[in-house]
Amino acid sequence: MYNSLINGAFMSRKLSKVMDLLAEMQTRGLSPNIVTYGSLITGWCNEGMLDKAFSSYCEMIDKGFITNLIICSKVVSTLYRLGRIDEANILLKKLVDFNLFSDCLSSSKLCKVGSRHQEIQKFSDSLDESVKSFSLPNHVVYNIAILGLCRSGKVADARKFLSKLLVSGFSPDNFTYCTLIHATAAAGNVNEAFNLRDEMLKRDLVPNITTYNALINGLSKSGNLDRAQRLFRKLYRKGLAPNAGTYNILIDGYCKIGNTVEALKFKDKMVQEGISLSIITYSTLINGLCMQGNMEESVKLLSQLIKVGVQHNLVNHILQFDSRH
Repeated sequence: MYNSLINGAFMSRKLSKVMDLLAEMQTRGLSPNIVTYGSLITGWCNEGMLDKAFSSYCEMIDKGFITNLIICSKVVSTLYRLGRIDEANILLKKLVDFNLFSDCLSSSKLCKVGSRHQEIQKFSDSLDESVKSFSLPNHVVYNIAILGLCRSGKVADARKFLSKLLVSGFSPDNFTYCTLIHATAAAGNVNEAFNLRDEMLKRDLVPNITTYNALINGLSKSGNLDRAQRLFRKLYRKGLAPNAGTYNILIDGYCKIGNTVEALKFKDKMVQEGISLSIITYSTLINGLCMQGNMEESVKLLSQLIKVGVQHNLVNHILQFDSRH
């Protein structure tokens, strides 16, 4: 319950409420868990309140919780964004100590920072230094560089870079292609994204649900929902199970074009498949229904939210969101 309330307080930017909730937890003898700390660290970082984020991070470690990649990378990316490079590098060393740096997620955060300042070459030099200092595998460094180019909107440059790497004997992996497919589809070049998928298959790499979600999202954003739905149906034949992200993409796509009937069908299918409806699912549907003037169905969904235990401040946040759109 408190985790949802804390998330809701951050979403509505009621920071004093966050402190009140933490005090109330302490009064009731309740201790924060790893989810609570993740929410606190992310929330404080998003607000630029890094000292509070660090305090929560240190408290989490002191209590014996094992840090994870997402939490670490959030703090590192915020440090870079605020120009606190030395502290970011110290925490990066901790990532290596925890054997987390090999996962490219934290690296993607750093790439985003380097790319934003149009310092790709300088950033590449720092990656080379990372290889020397932290003994990172070459494929990790190359994937970082490709992701950095994609995050800066230089998808064509990322493709050229990959072509050069292929000549030098580099073997792209699922992460390489998923990065390129996501960026290419998001840029509206859906056909090219499918070409990358085909290239991936020729290399005996099997696209996962994340890759197909990127393709479905690209089709949805480009207004080609019929093709998106056909690809959705093919997932089962490929041995892949659509996840909440897949459904939310299609629900959002249909709501955007005013086809809430189809969106609600996907919501019902989610329930049939045993996939929990998230706050994103509810807020997308409620917003779409409100835009269509279907207040009766909107109220039903709000009632469901309350029935399943979503706290009132989260419901209020959704209502405020709907009133702005």
